[in-house]
Amino acid sequence: MTETAVKPAAPWSRRLRSPWIGVAALVVGITVGHYLTNPADAVGHDLFRRLYYLPIVWAAFTGGLRAGVGVAVVAALAYIPHAFLMPHHLDPAGTTDKVLEIVLYVGVGALAGVLVERERRARRHAERAARERLAAEQQTTRLQSLVQLTRGLAHEIRNPLGGIHGALEIVASAAPASGPAQEMAAIAMRETTRLSRVVDDFLAFARPRDPAIEPFDAAPAVEHVVALLQDTARDAGVTLAAAAADARALGDADQVIQVLVNLVRNALQATPAGGRVVVGAAAAGDGAGVRFVVEDTGAGVPAHLGASIYDPYVTGHEGGSGLGLSVAAQLVAQQGGALAHEARQGGGTAFHFTLPRAGAGGGGRDA
Repeated sequence: MTETAVKPAAPWSRRLRSPWIGVAALVVGITVGHYLTNPADAVGHDLFRRLYYLPIVWAAFTGGLRAGVGVAVVAALAYIPHAFLMPHHLDPAGTTDKVLEIVLYVGVGALAGVLVERERRARRHAERAARERLAAEQQTTRLQSLVQLTRGLAHEIRNPLGGIHGALEIVASAAPASGPAQEMAAIAMRETTRLSRVVDDFLAFARPRDPAIEPFDAAPAVEHVVALLQDTARDAGVTLAAAAADARALGDADQVIQVLVNLVRNALQATPAGGRVVVGAAAAGDGAGVRFVVEDTGAGVPAHLGASIYDPYVTGHEGGSGLGLSVAAQLVAQQGGALAHEARQGGGTAFHFTLPRAGAGGGGRDA
């Protein structure tokens, strides 16, 4: 016959340690002592009347506002008959003193309860912040380990990838212009180019160089990006245009160009044929910064992605590496800005960031 383990009951000593039993016992004890005190003993009545504050404060420290006020009301109800309703055995204190005492019971219970709950909220907030900080540190450690591991792998891939691409160019040049070999070689070269770009993006994300902050003209940087990607836009059937005003920004011009190139590539991939992508730069409204923007007429960023679109390997379109926006956000942050996006009226998305304006006293950041 199998014996069933029965959990032993908690000993009486442990049960009696319950704070609520102590509170109740204290209220009952004070009430009984108060009722049994000789009406002529004014000092004794004053003592018992004030002893009610002990269970009230104890309850507030144990259960917060509701417990403090609840025990205060119980104490008041226990005291009221002896204070006003027993002519043969009344508390000898004056009526005003007794009324004020009852009001103070509730006031002290409420005040102590509020202070306790405020302290508990602050402690919970501090504990939650500590947990989040620990989780962030653990995630950072894991990410650093992963980056260190895959950085070497990316370098190993990069070198043979260039050789493969060169061999494919030789094959394509020797193959008939309209044959299947030419077509397959073209597909393979496009894929090796894409893979090479993914490796470059990963290396840029894993080991970005420190920015060289100095004044630069925004308009030439924008025009350079448009000229660089004009052929890509033409092949996709998308109009790519620059809209930059004269403005001098304070930042790393090469990194800003890299950011804009990544944003424009994403915009071109998200914009259908016949659409339009505009790269702009102008002085921000407050005059202390230069605002860079890339606008497209595509489908927009999926609503469920939100700010996670800037996380590594998160992408809003098929075939994306998920690193372009991560690299862009990282480079902008290094220069004191913040990359953000918003939906455009009529469709599409606008990605933007603000850098300090050269010669301005402020720092101009996106909100």
